[in-house]
Amino acid sequence: MPGENRLTGVMVLGDRIGVTTSFSRSDLRLFETLAEHAGMSFEFDRLEQAIGRMQELQARLEEQAFRDPLTGLPNRALLMARLEASLARPSGSATLLYIDLDDFKRINDEGGHAAGDAVLVALAERMRDCVRPDDTAARLGGDEFALLLEDVDDVDGEAVAARILAGLVDVAADGLRLSVGSSVGIASS
Repeated sequence: MPGENRLTGVMVLGDRIGVTTSFSRSDLRLFETLAEHAGMSFEFDRLEQAIGRMQELQARLEEQAFRDPLTGLPNRALLMARLEASLARPSGSATLLYIDLDDFKRINDEGGHAAGDAVLVALAERMRDCVRPDDTAARLGGDEFALLLEDVDDVDGEAVAARILAGLVDVAADGLRLSVGSSVGIASS
């Protein structure tokens, strides 16, 4: 059975009475056709498997390109794409909250980078808990985060900011209790 680059299998034929050494030309053409179809089936199966592996790879690459590896939040590139799409809508509002942790270097210096990472992960979880499923919570880099809220008024945006800030007053990180200060800026369109 021919494959794309090499022989992929062998078909052995016999009759019901016993092995025959001669086949007619039409028998040979039939066997040849059967072998080619079986070979193509194997190749199609391999092609489907290869396509599946490529789709998995594409999904992993997209995940790496648009997600922060530490927090799992969307990154700056994905936030910007979602912000542009939100602002391009014919109606509705977009509210962007920019969150920056105050004196984050102190946390890393006192507790080590593991403590700093734990604080960033805790903030990411707090942000996820404070927003709706369609909102976008993103890590822009370092200790900078953003939230994109659609179709909320300024009071709702301020309420989300207050819930996030309240969750940062006392954060547990690697056995340490840390008080984390932060600054929030809000812009609406």
